[in-house]
This record gives sequence, structure tokens and C-alpha cells, in this order.
Amino acid sequence: MQQTGEAVRATFTHEGPRFGFKQPVIKDLEGRVAGVRGFGDDARALADQVLKDHARKGLALQLGTAASLPNPQLRLSMNGDMAIVRQQLFKIAYLMTVRVFGDPAITGPSGQLLRTAMLAKTEAEILDSGLQGARGLPLPPGFARSAAHHEHTITCAVLPTLGLATSVDLFGCFTLLAITPAGAIAAQELVGEVVTVDAREGKLSRRTYIDALPTLMHLPEGDLRKLLRGGDSSKT
Repeated sequence: MQQTGEAVRATFTHEGPRFGFKQPVIKDLEGRVAGVRGFGDDARALADQVLKDHARKGLALQLGTAASLPNPQLRLSMNGDMAIVRQQLFKIAYLMTVRVFGDPAITGPSGQLLRTAMLAKTEAEILDSGLQGARGLPLPPGFARSAAHHEHTITCAVLPTLGLATSVDLFGCFTLLAITPAGAIAAQELVGEVVTVDAREGKLSRRTYIDALPTLMHLPEGDLRKLLRGGDSSKT
């Protein structure tokens, strides 16, 4: 904390950041509790817990006057290994293809490419593998996007002209679109699945790709049928 120089710890979850002091209990020179500190209601909760702990030991403490510091300024540093994030994105994509298409997604060229990317140590190894797609970019229409920071979406389907397309969107922040050959997978075009994970509620939902496609393409259902038929769907 910049105003006082006290050390603060930040914990990041799907619900947002949570802040706390590294040494929330203040003691005097004789080791007795002189006060507690915390952010918001955490300070009062900690004070109540200290009172209860001492009461169980037969010691009585009294709450003094509380003081607050409005709008404290925090200086935080955070290090992240993007290679780990990249590896996990490819791992999720690979497991999704296996979930949807089974053994052919493991033994075929798609599985080989995704495993190579998952185990790659450098970006050059991924490029040399021949795997197509992109990372860190907004997903195009036709692929599910996370609607909030507590939501993850995964799309996997056989698409015309592209092959086996798998996308991952974590937290609405980390994205992957992987295009691999679908030759070993005996599935018709537009067969696939869309999975949505609500990390806050701990819930998973899934739809077939064809059922989700109107929403993913932002098209009314009738217009989607027209698009898939390649022309006017009306009868004469």
C-alpha cells in the first residue's frame, strides 16, 4: 500500500480480485494484539475472530475505535508464464476434439498436430508443425465467445473447406482457434458441439453445433436454413 508502505497480497478469482494484508494482526512490543487491519468487512470479521480466539483462552479483549483510509493506492506486480497458458489452450482444444469425435481425433493427423502444439517449447515449433489458426484474437462468427469473465466457451466442429475447427475462449480473455485436418474423422460437415462452462456456478451446458449456429452467426433460424441450402429455401 503506497500510503503506509504495508505489504498487501492480492488473490484473483473468477469473482474478481480480493485484497488482504500480509500481516493483518498488529502486535505490540510484548507480542500482545494491538489491532487488526483489512479491506472492507474483512477487518471487522478478523477482529471478531481474534476476540473469539482469545475468549476461548480465557483472555478478554475490547474493540477500540476503528480508523479507515479511503481509496487506498496499491502498487502490485504480477508475473505470468504465457507458455503455460498456451499449452493449456491447446490441451483443452485437443481434449474437446477427443470428446466429440473419439479415437479418430487421437490417432488421426488432427490429434498429432494438437499434441505437437501442446508440447511445443517455442512458437517456431508450432509454426513448423503446419497447424493453422490464431491465438489471442477475437473469435470470428461461428465460434462461441465467453460472455463474462467467469465463463468459458469451447467450440468443435467439422466445417466446410476448413476441416476440423476448434476454438477455446477462457474468461473472455485467452483465445485459441485451431484448424486441423478432418480426414480421419468420419463425420458430416457441421457436426460438432459447443460447450459453455459457468465457473462461478460450477455448471456446464452443451449444444450441438448445428443448434448453436444461428446464435453464433447472429442469424435468424430461417436465414440459417437458407444459407445452408445455398439459396432461397422457399418452395414453389
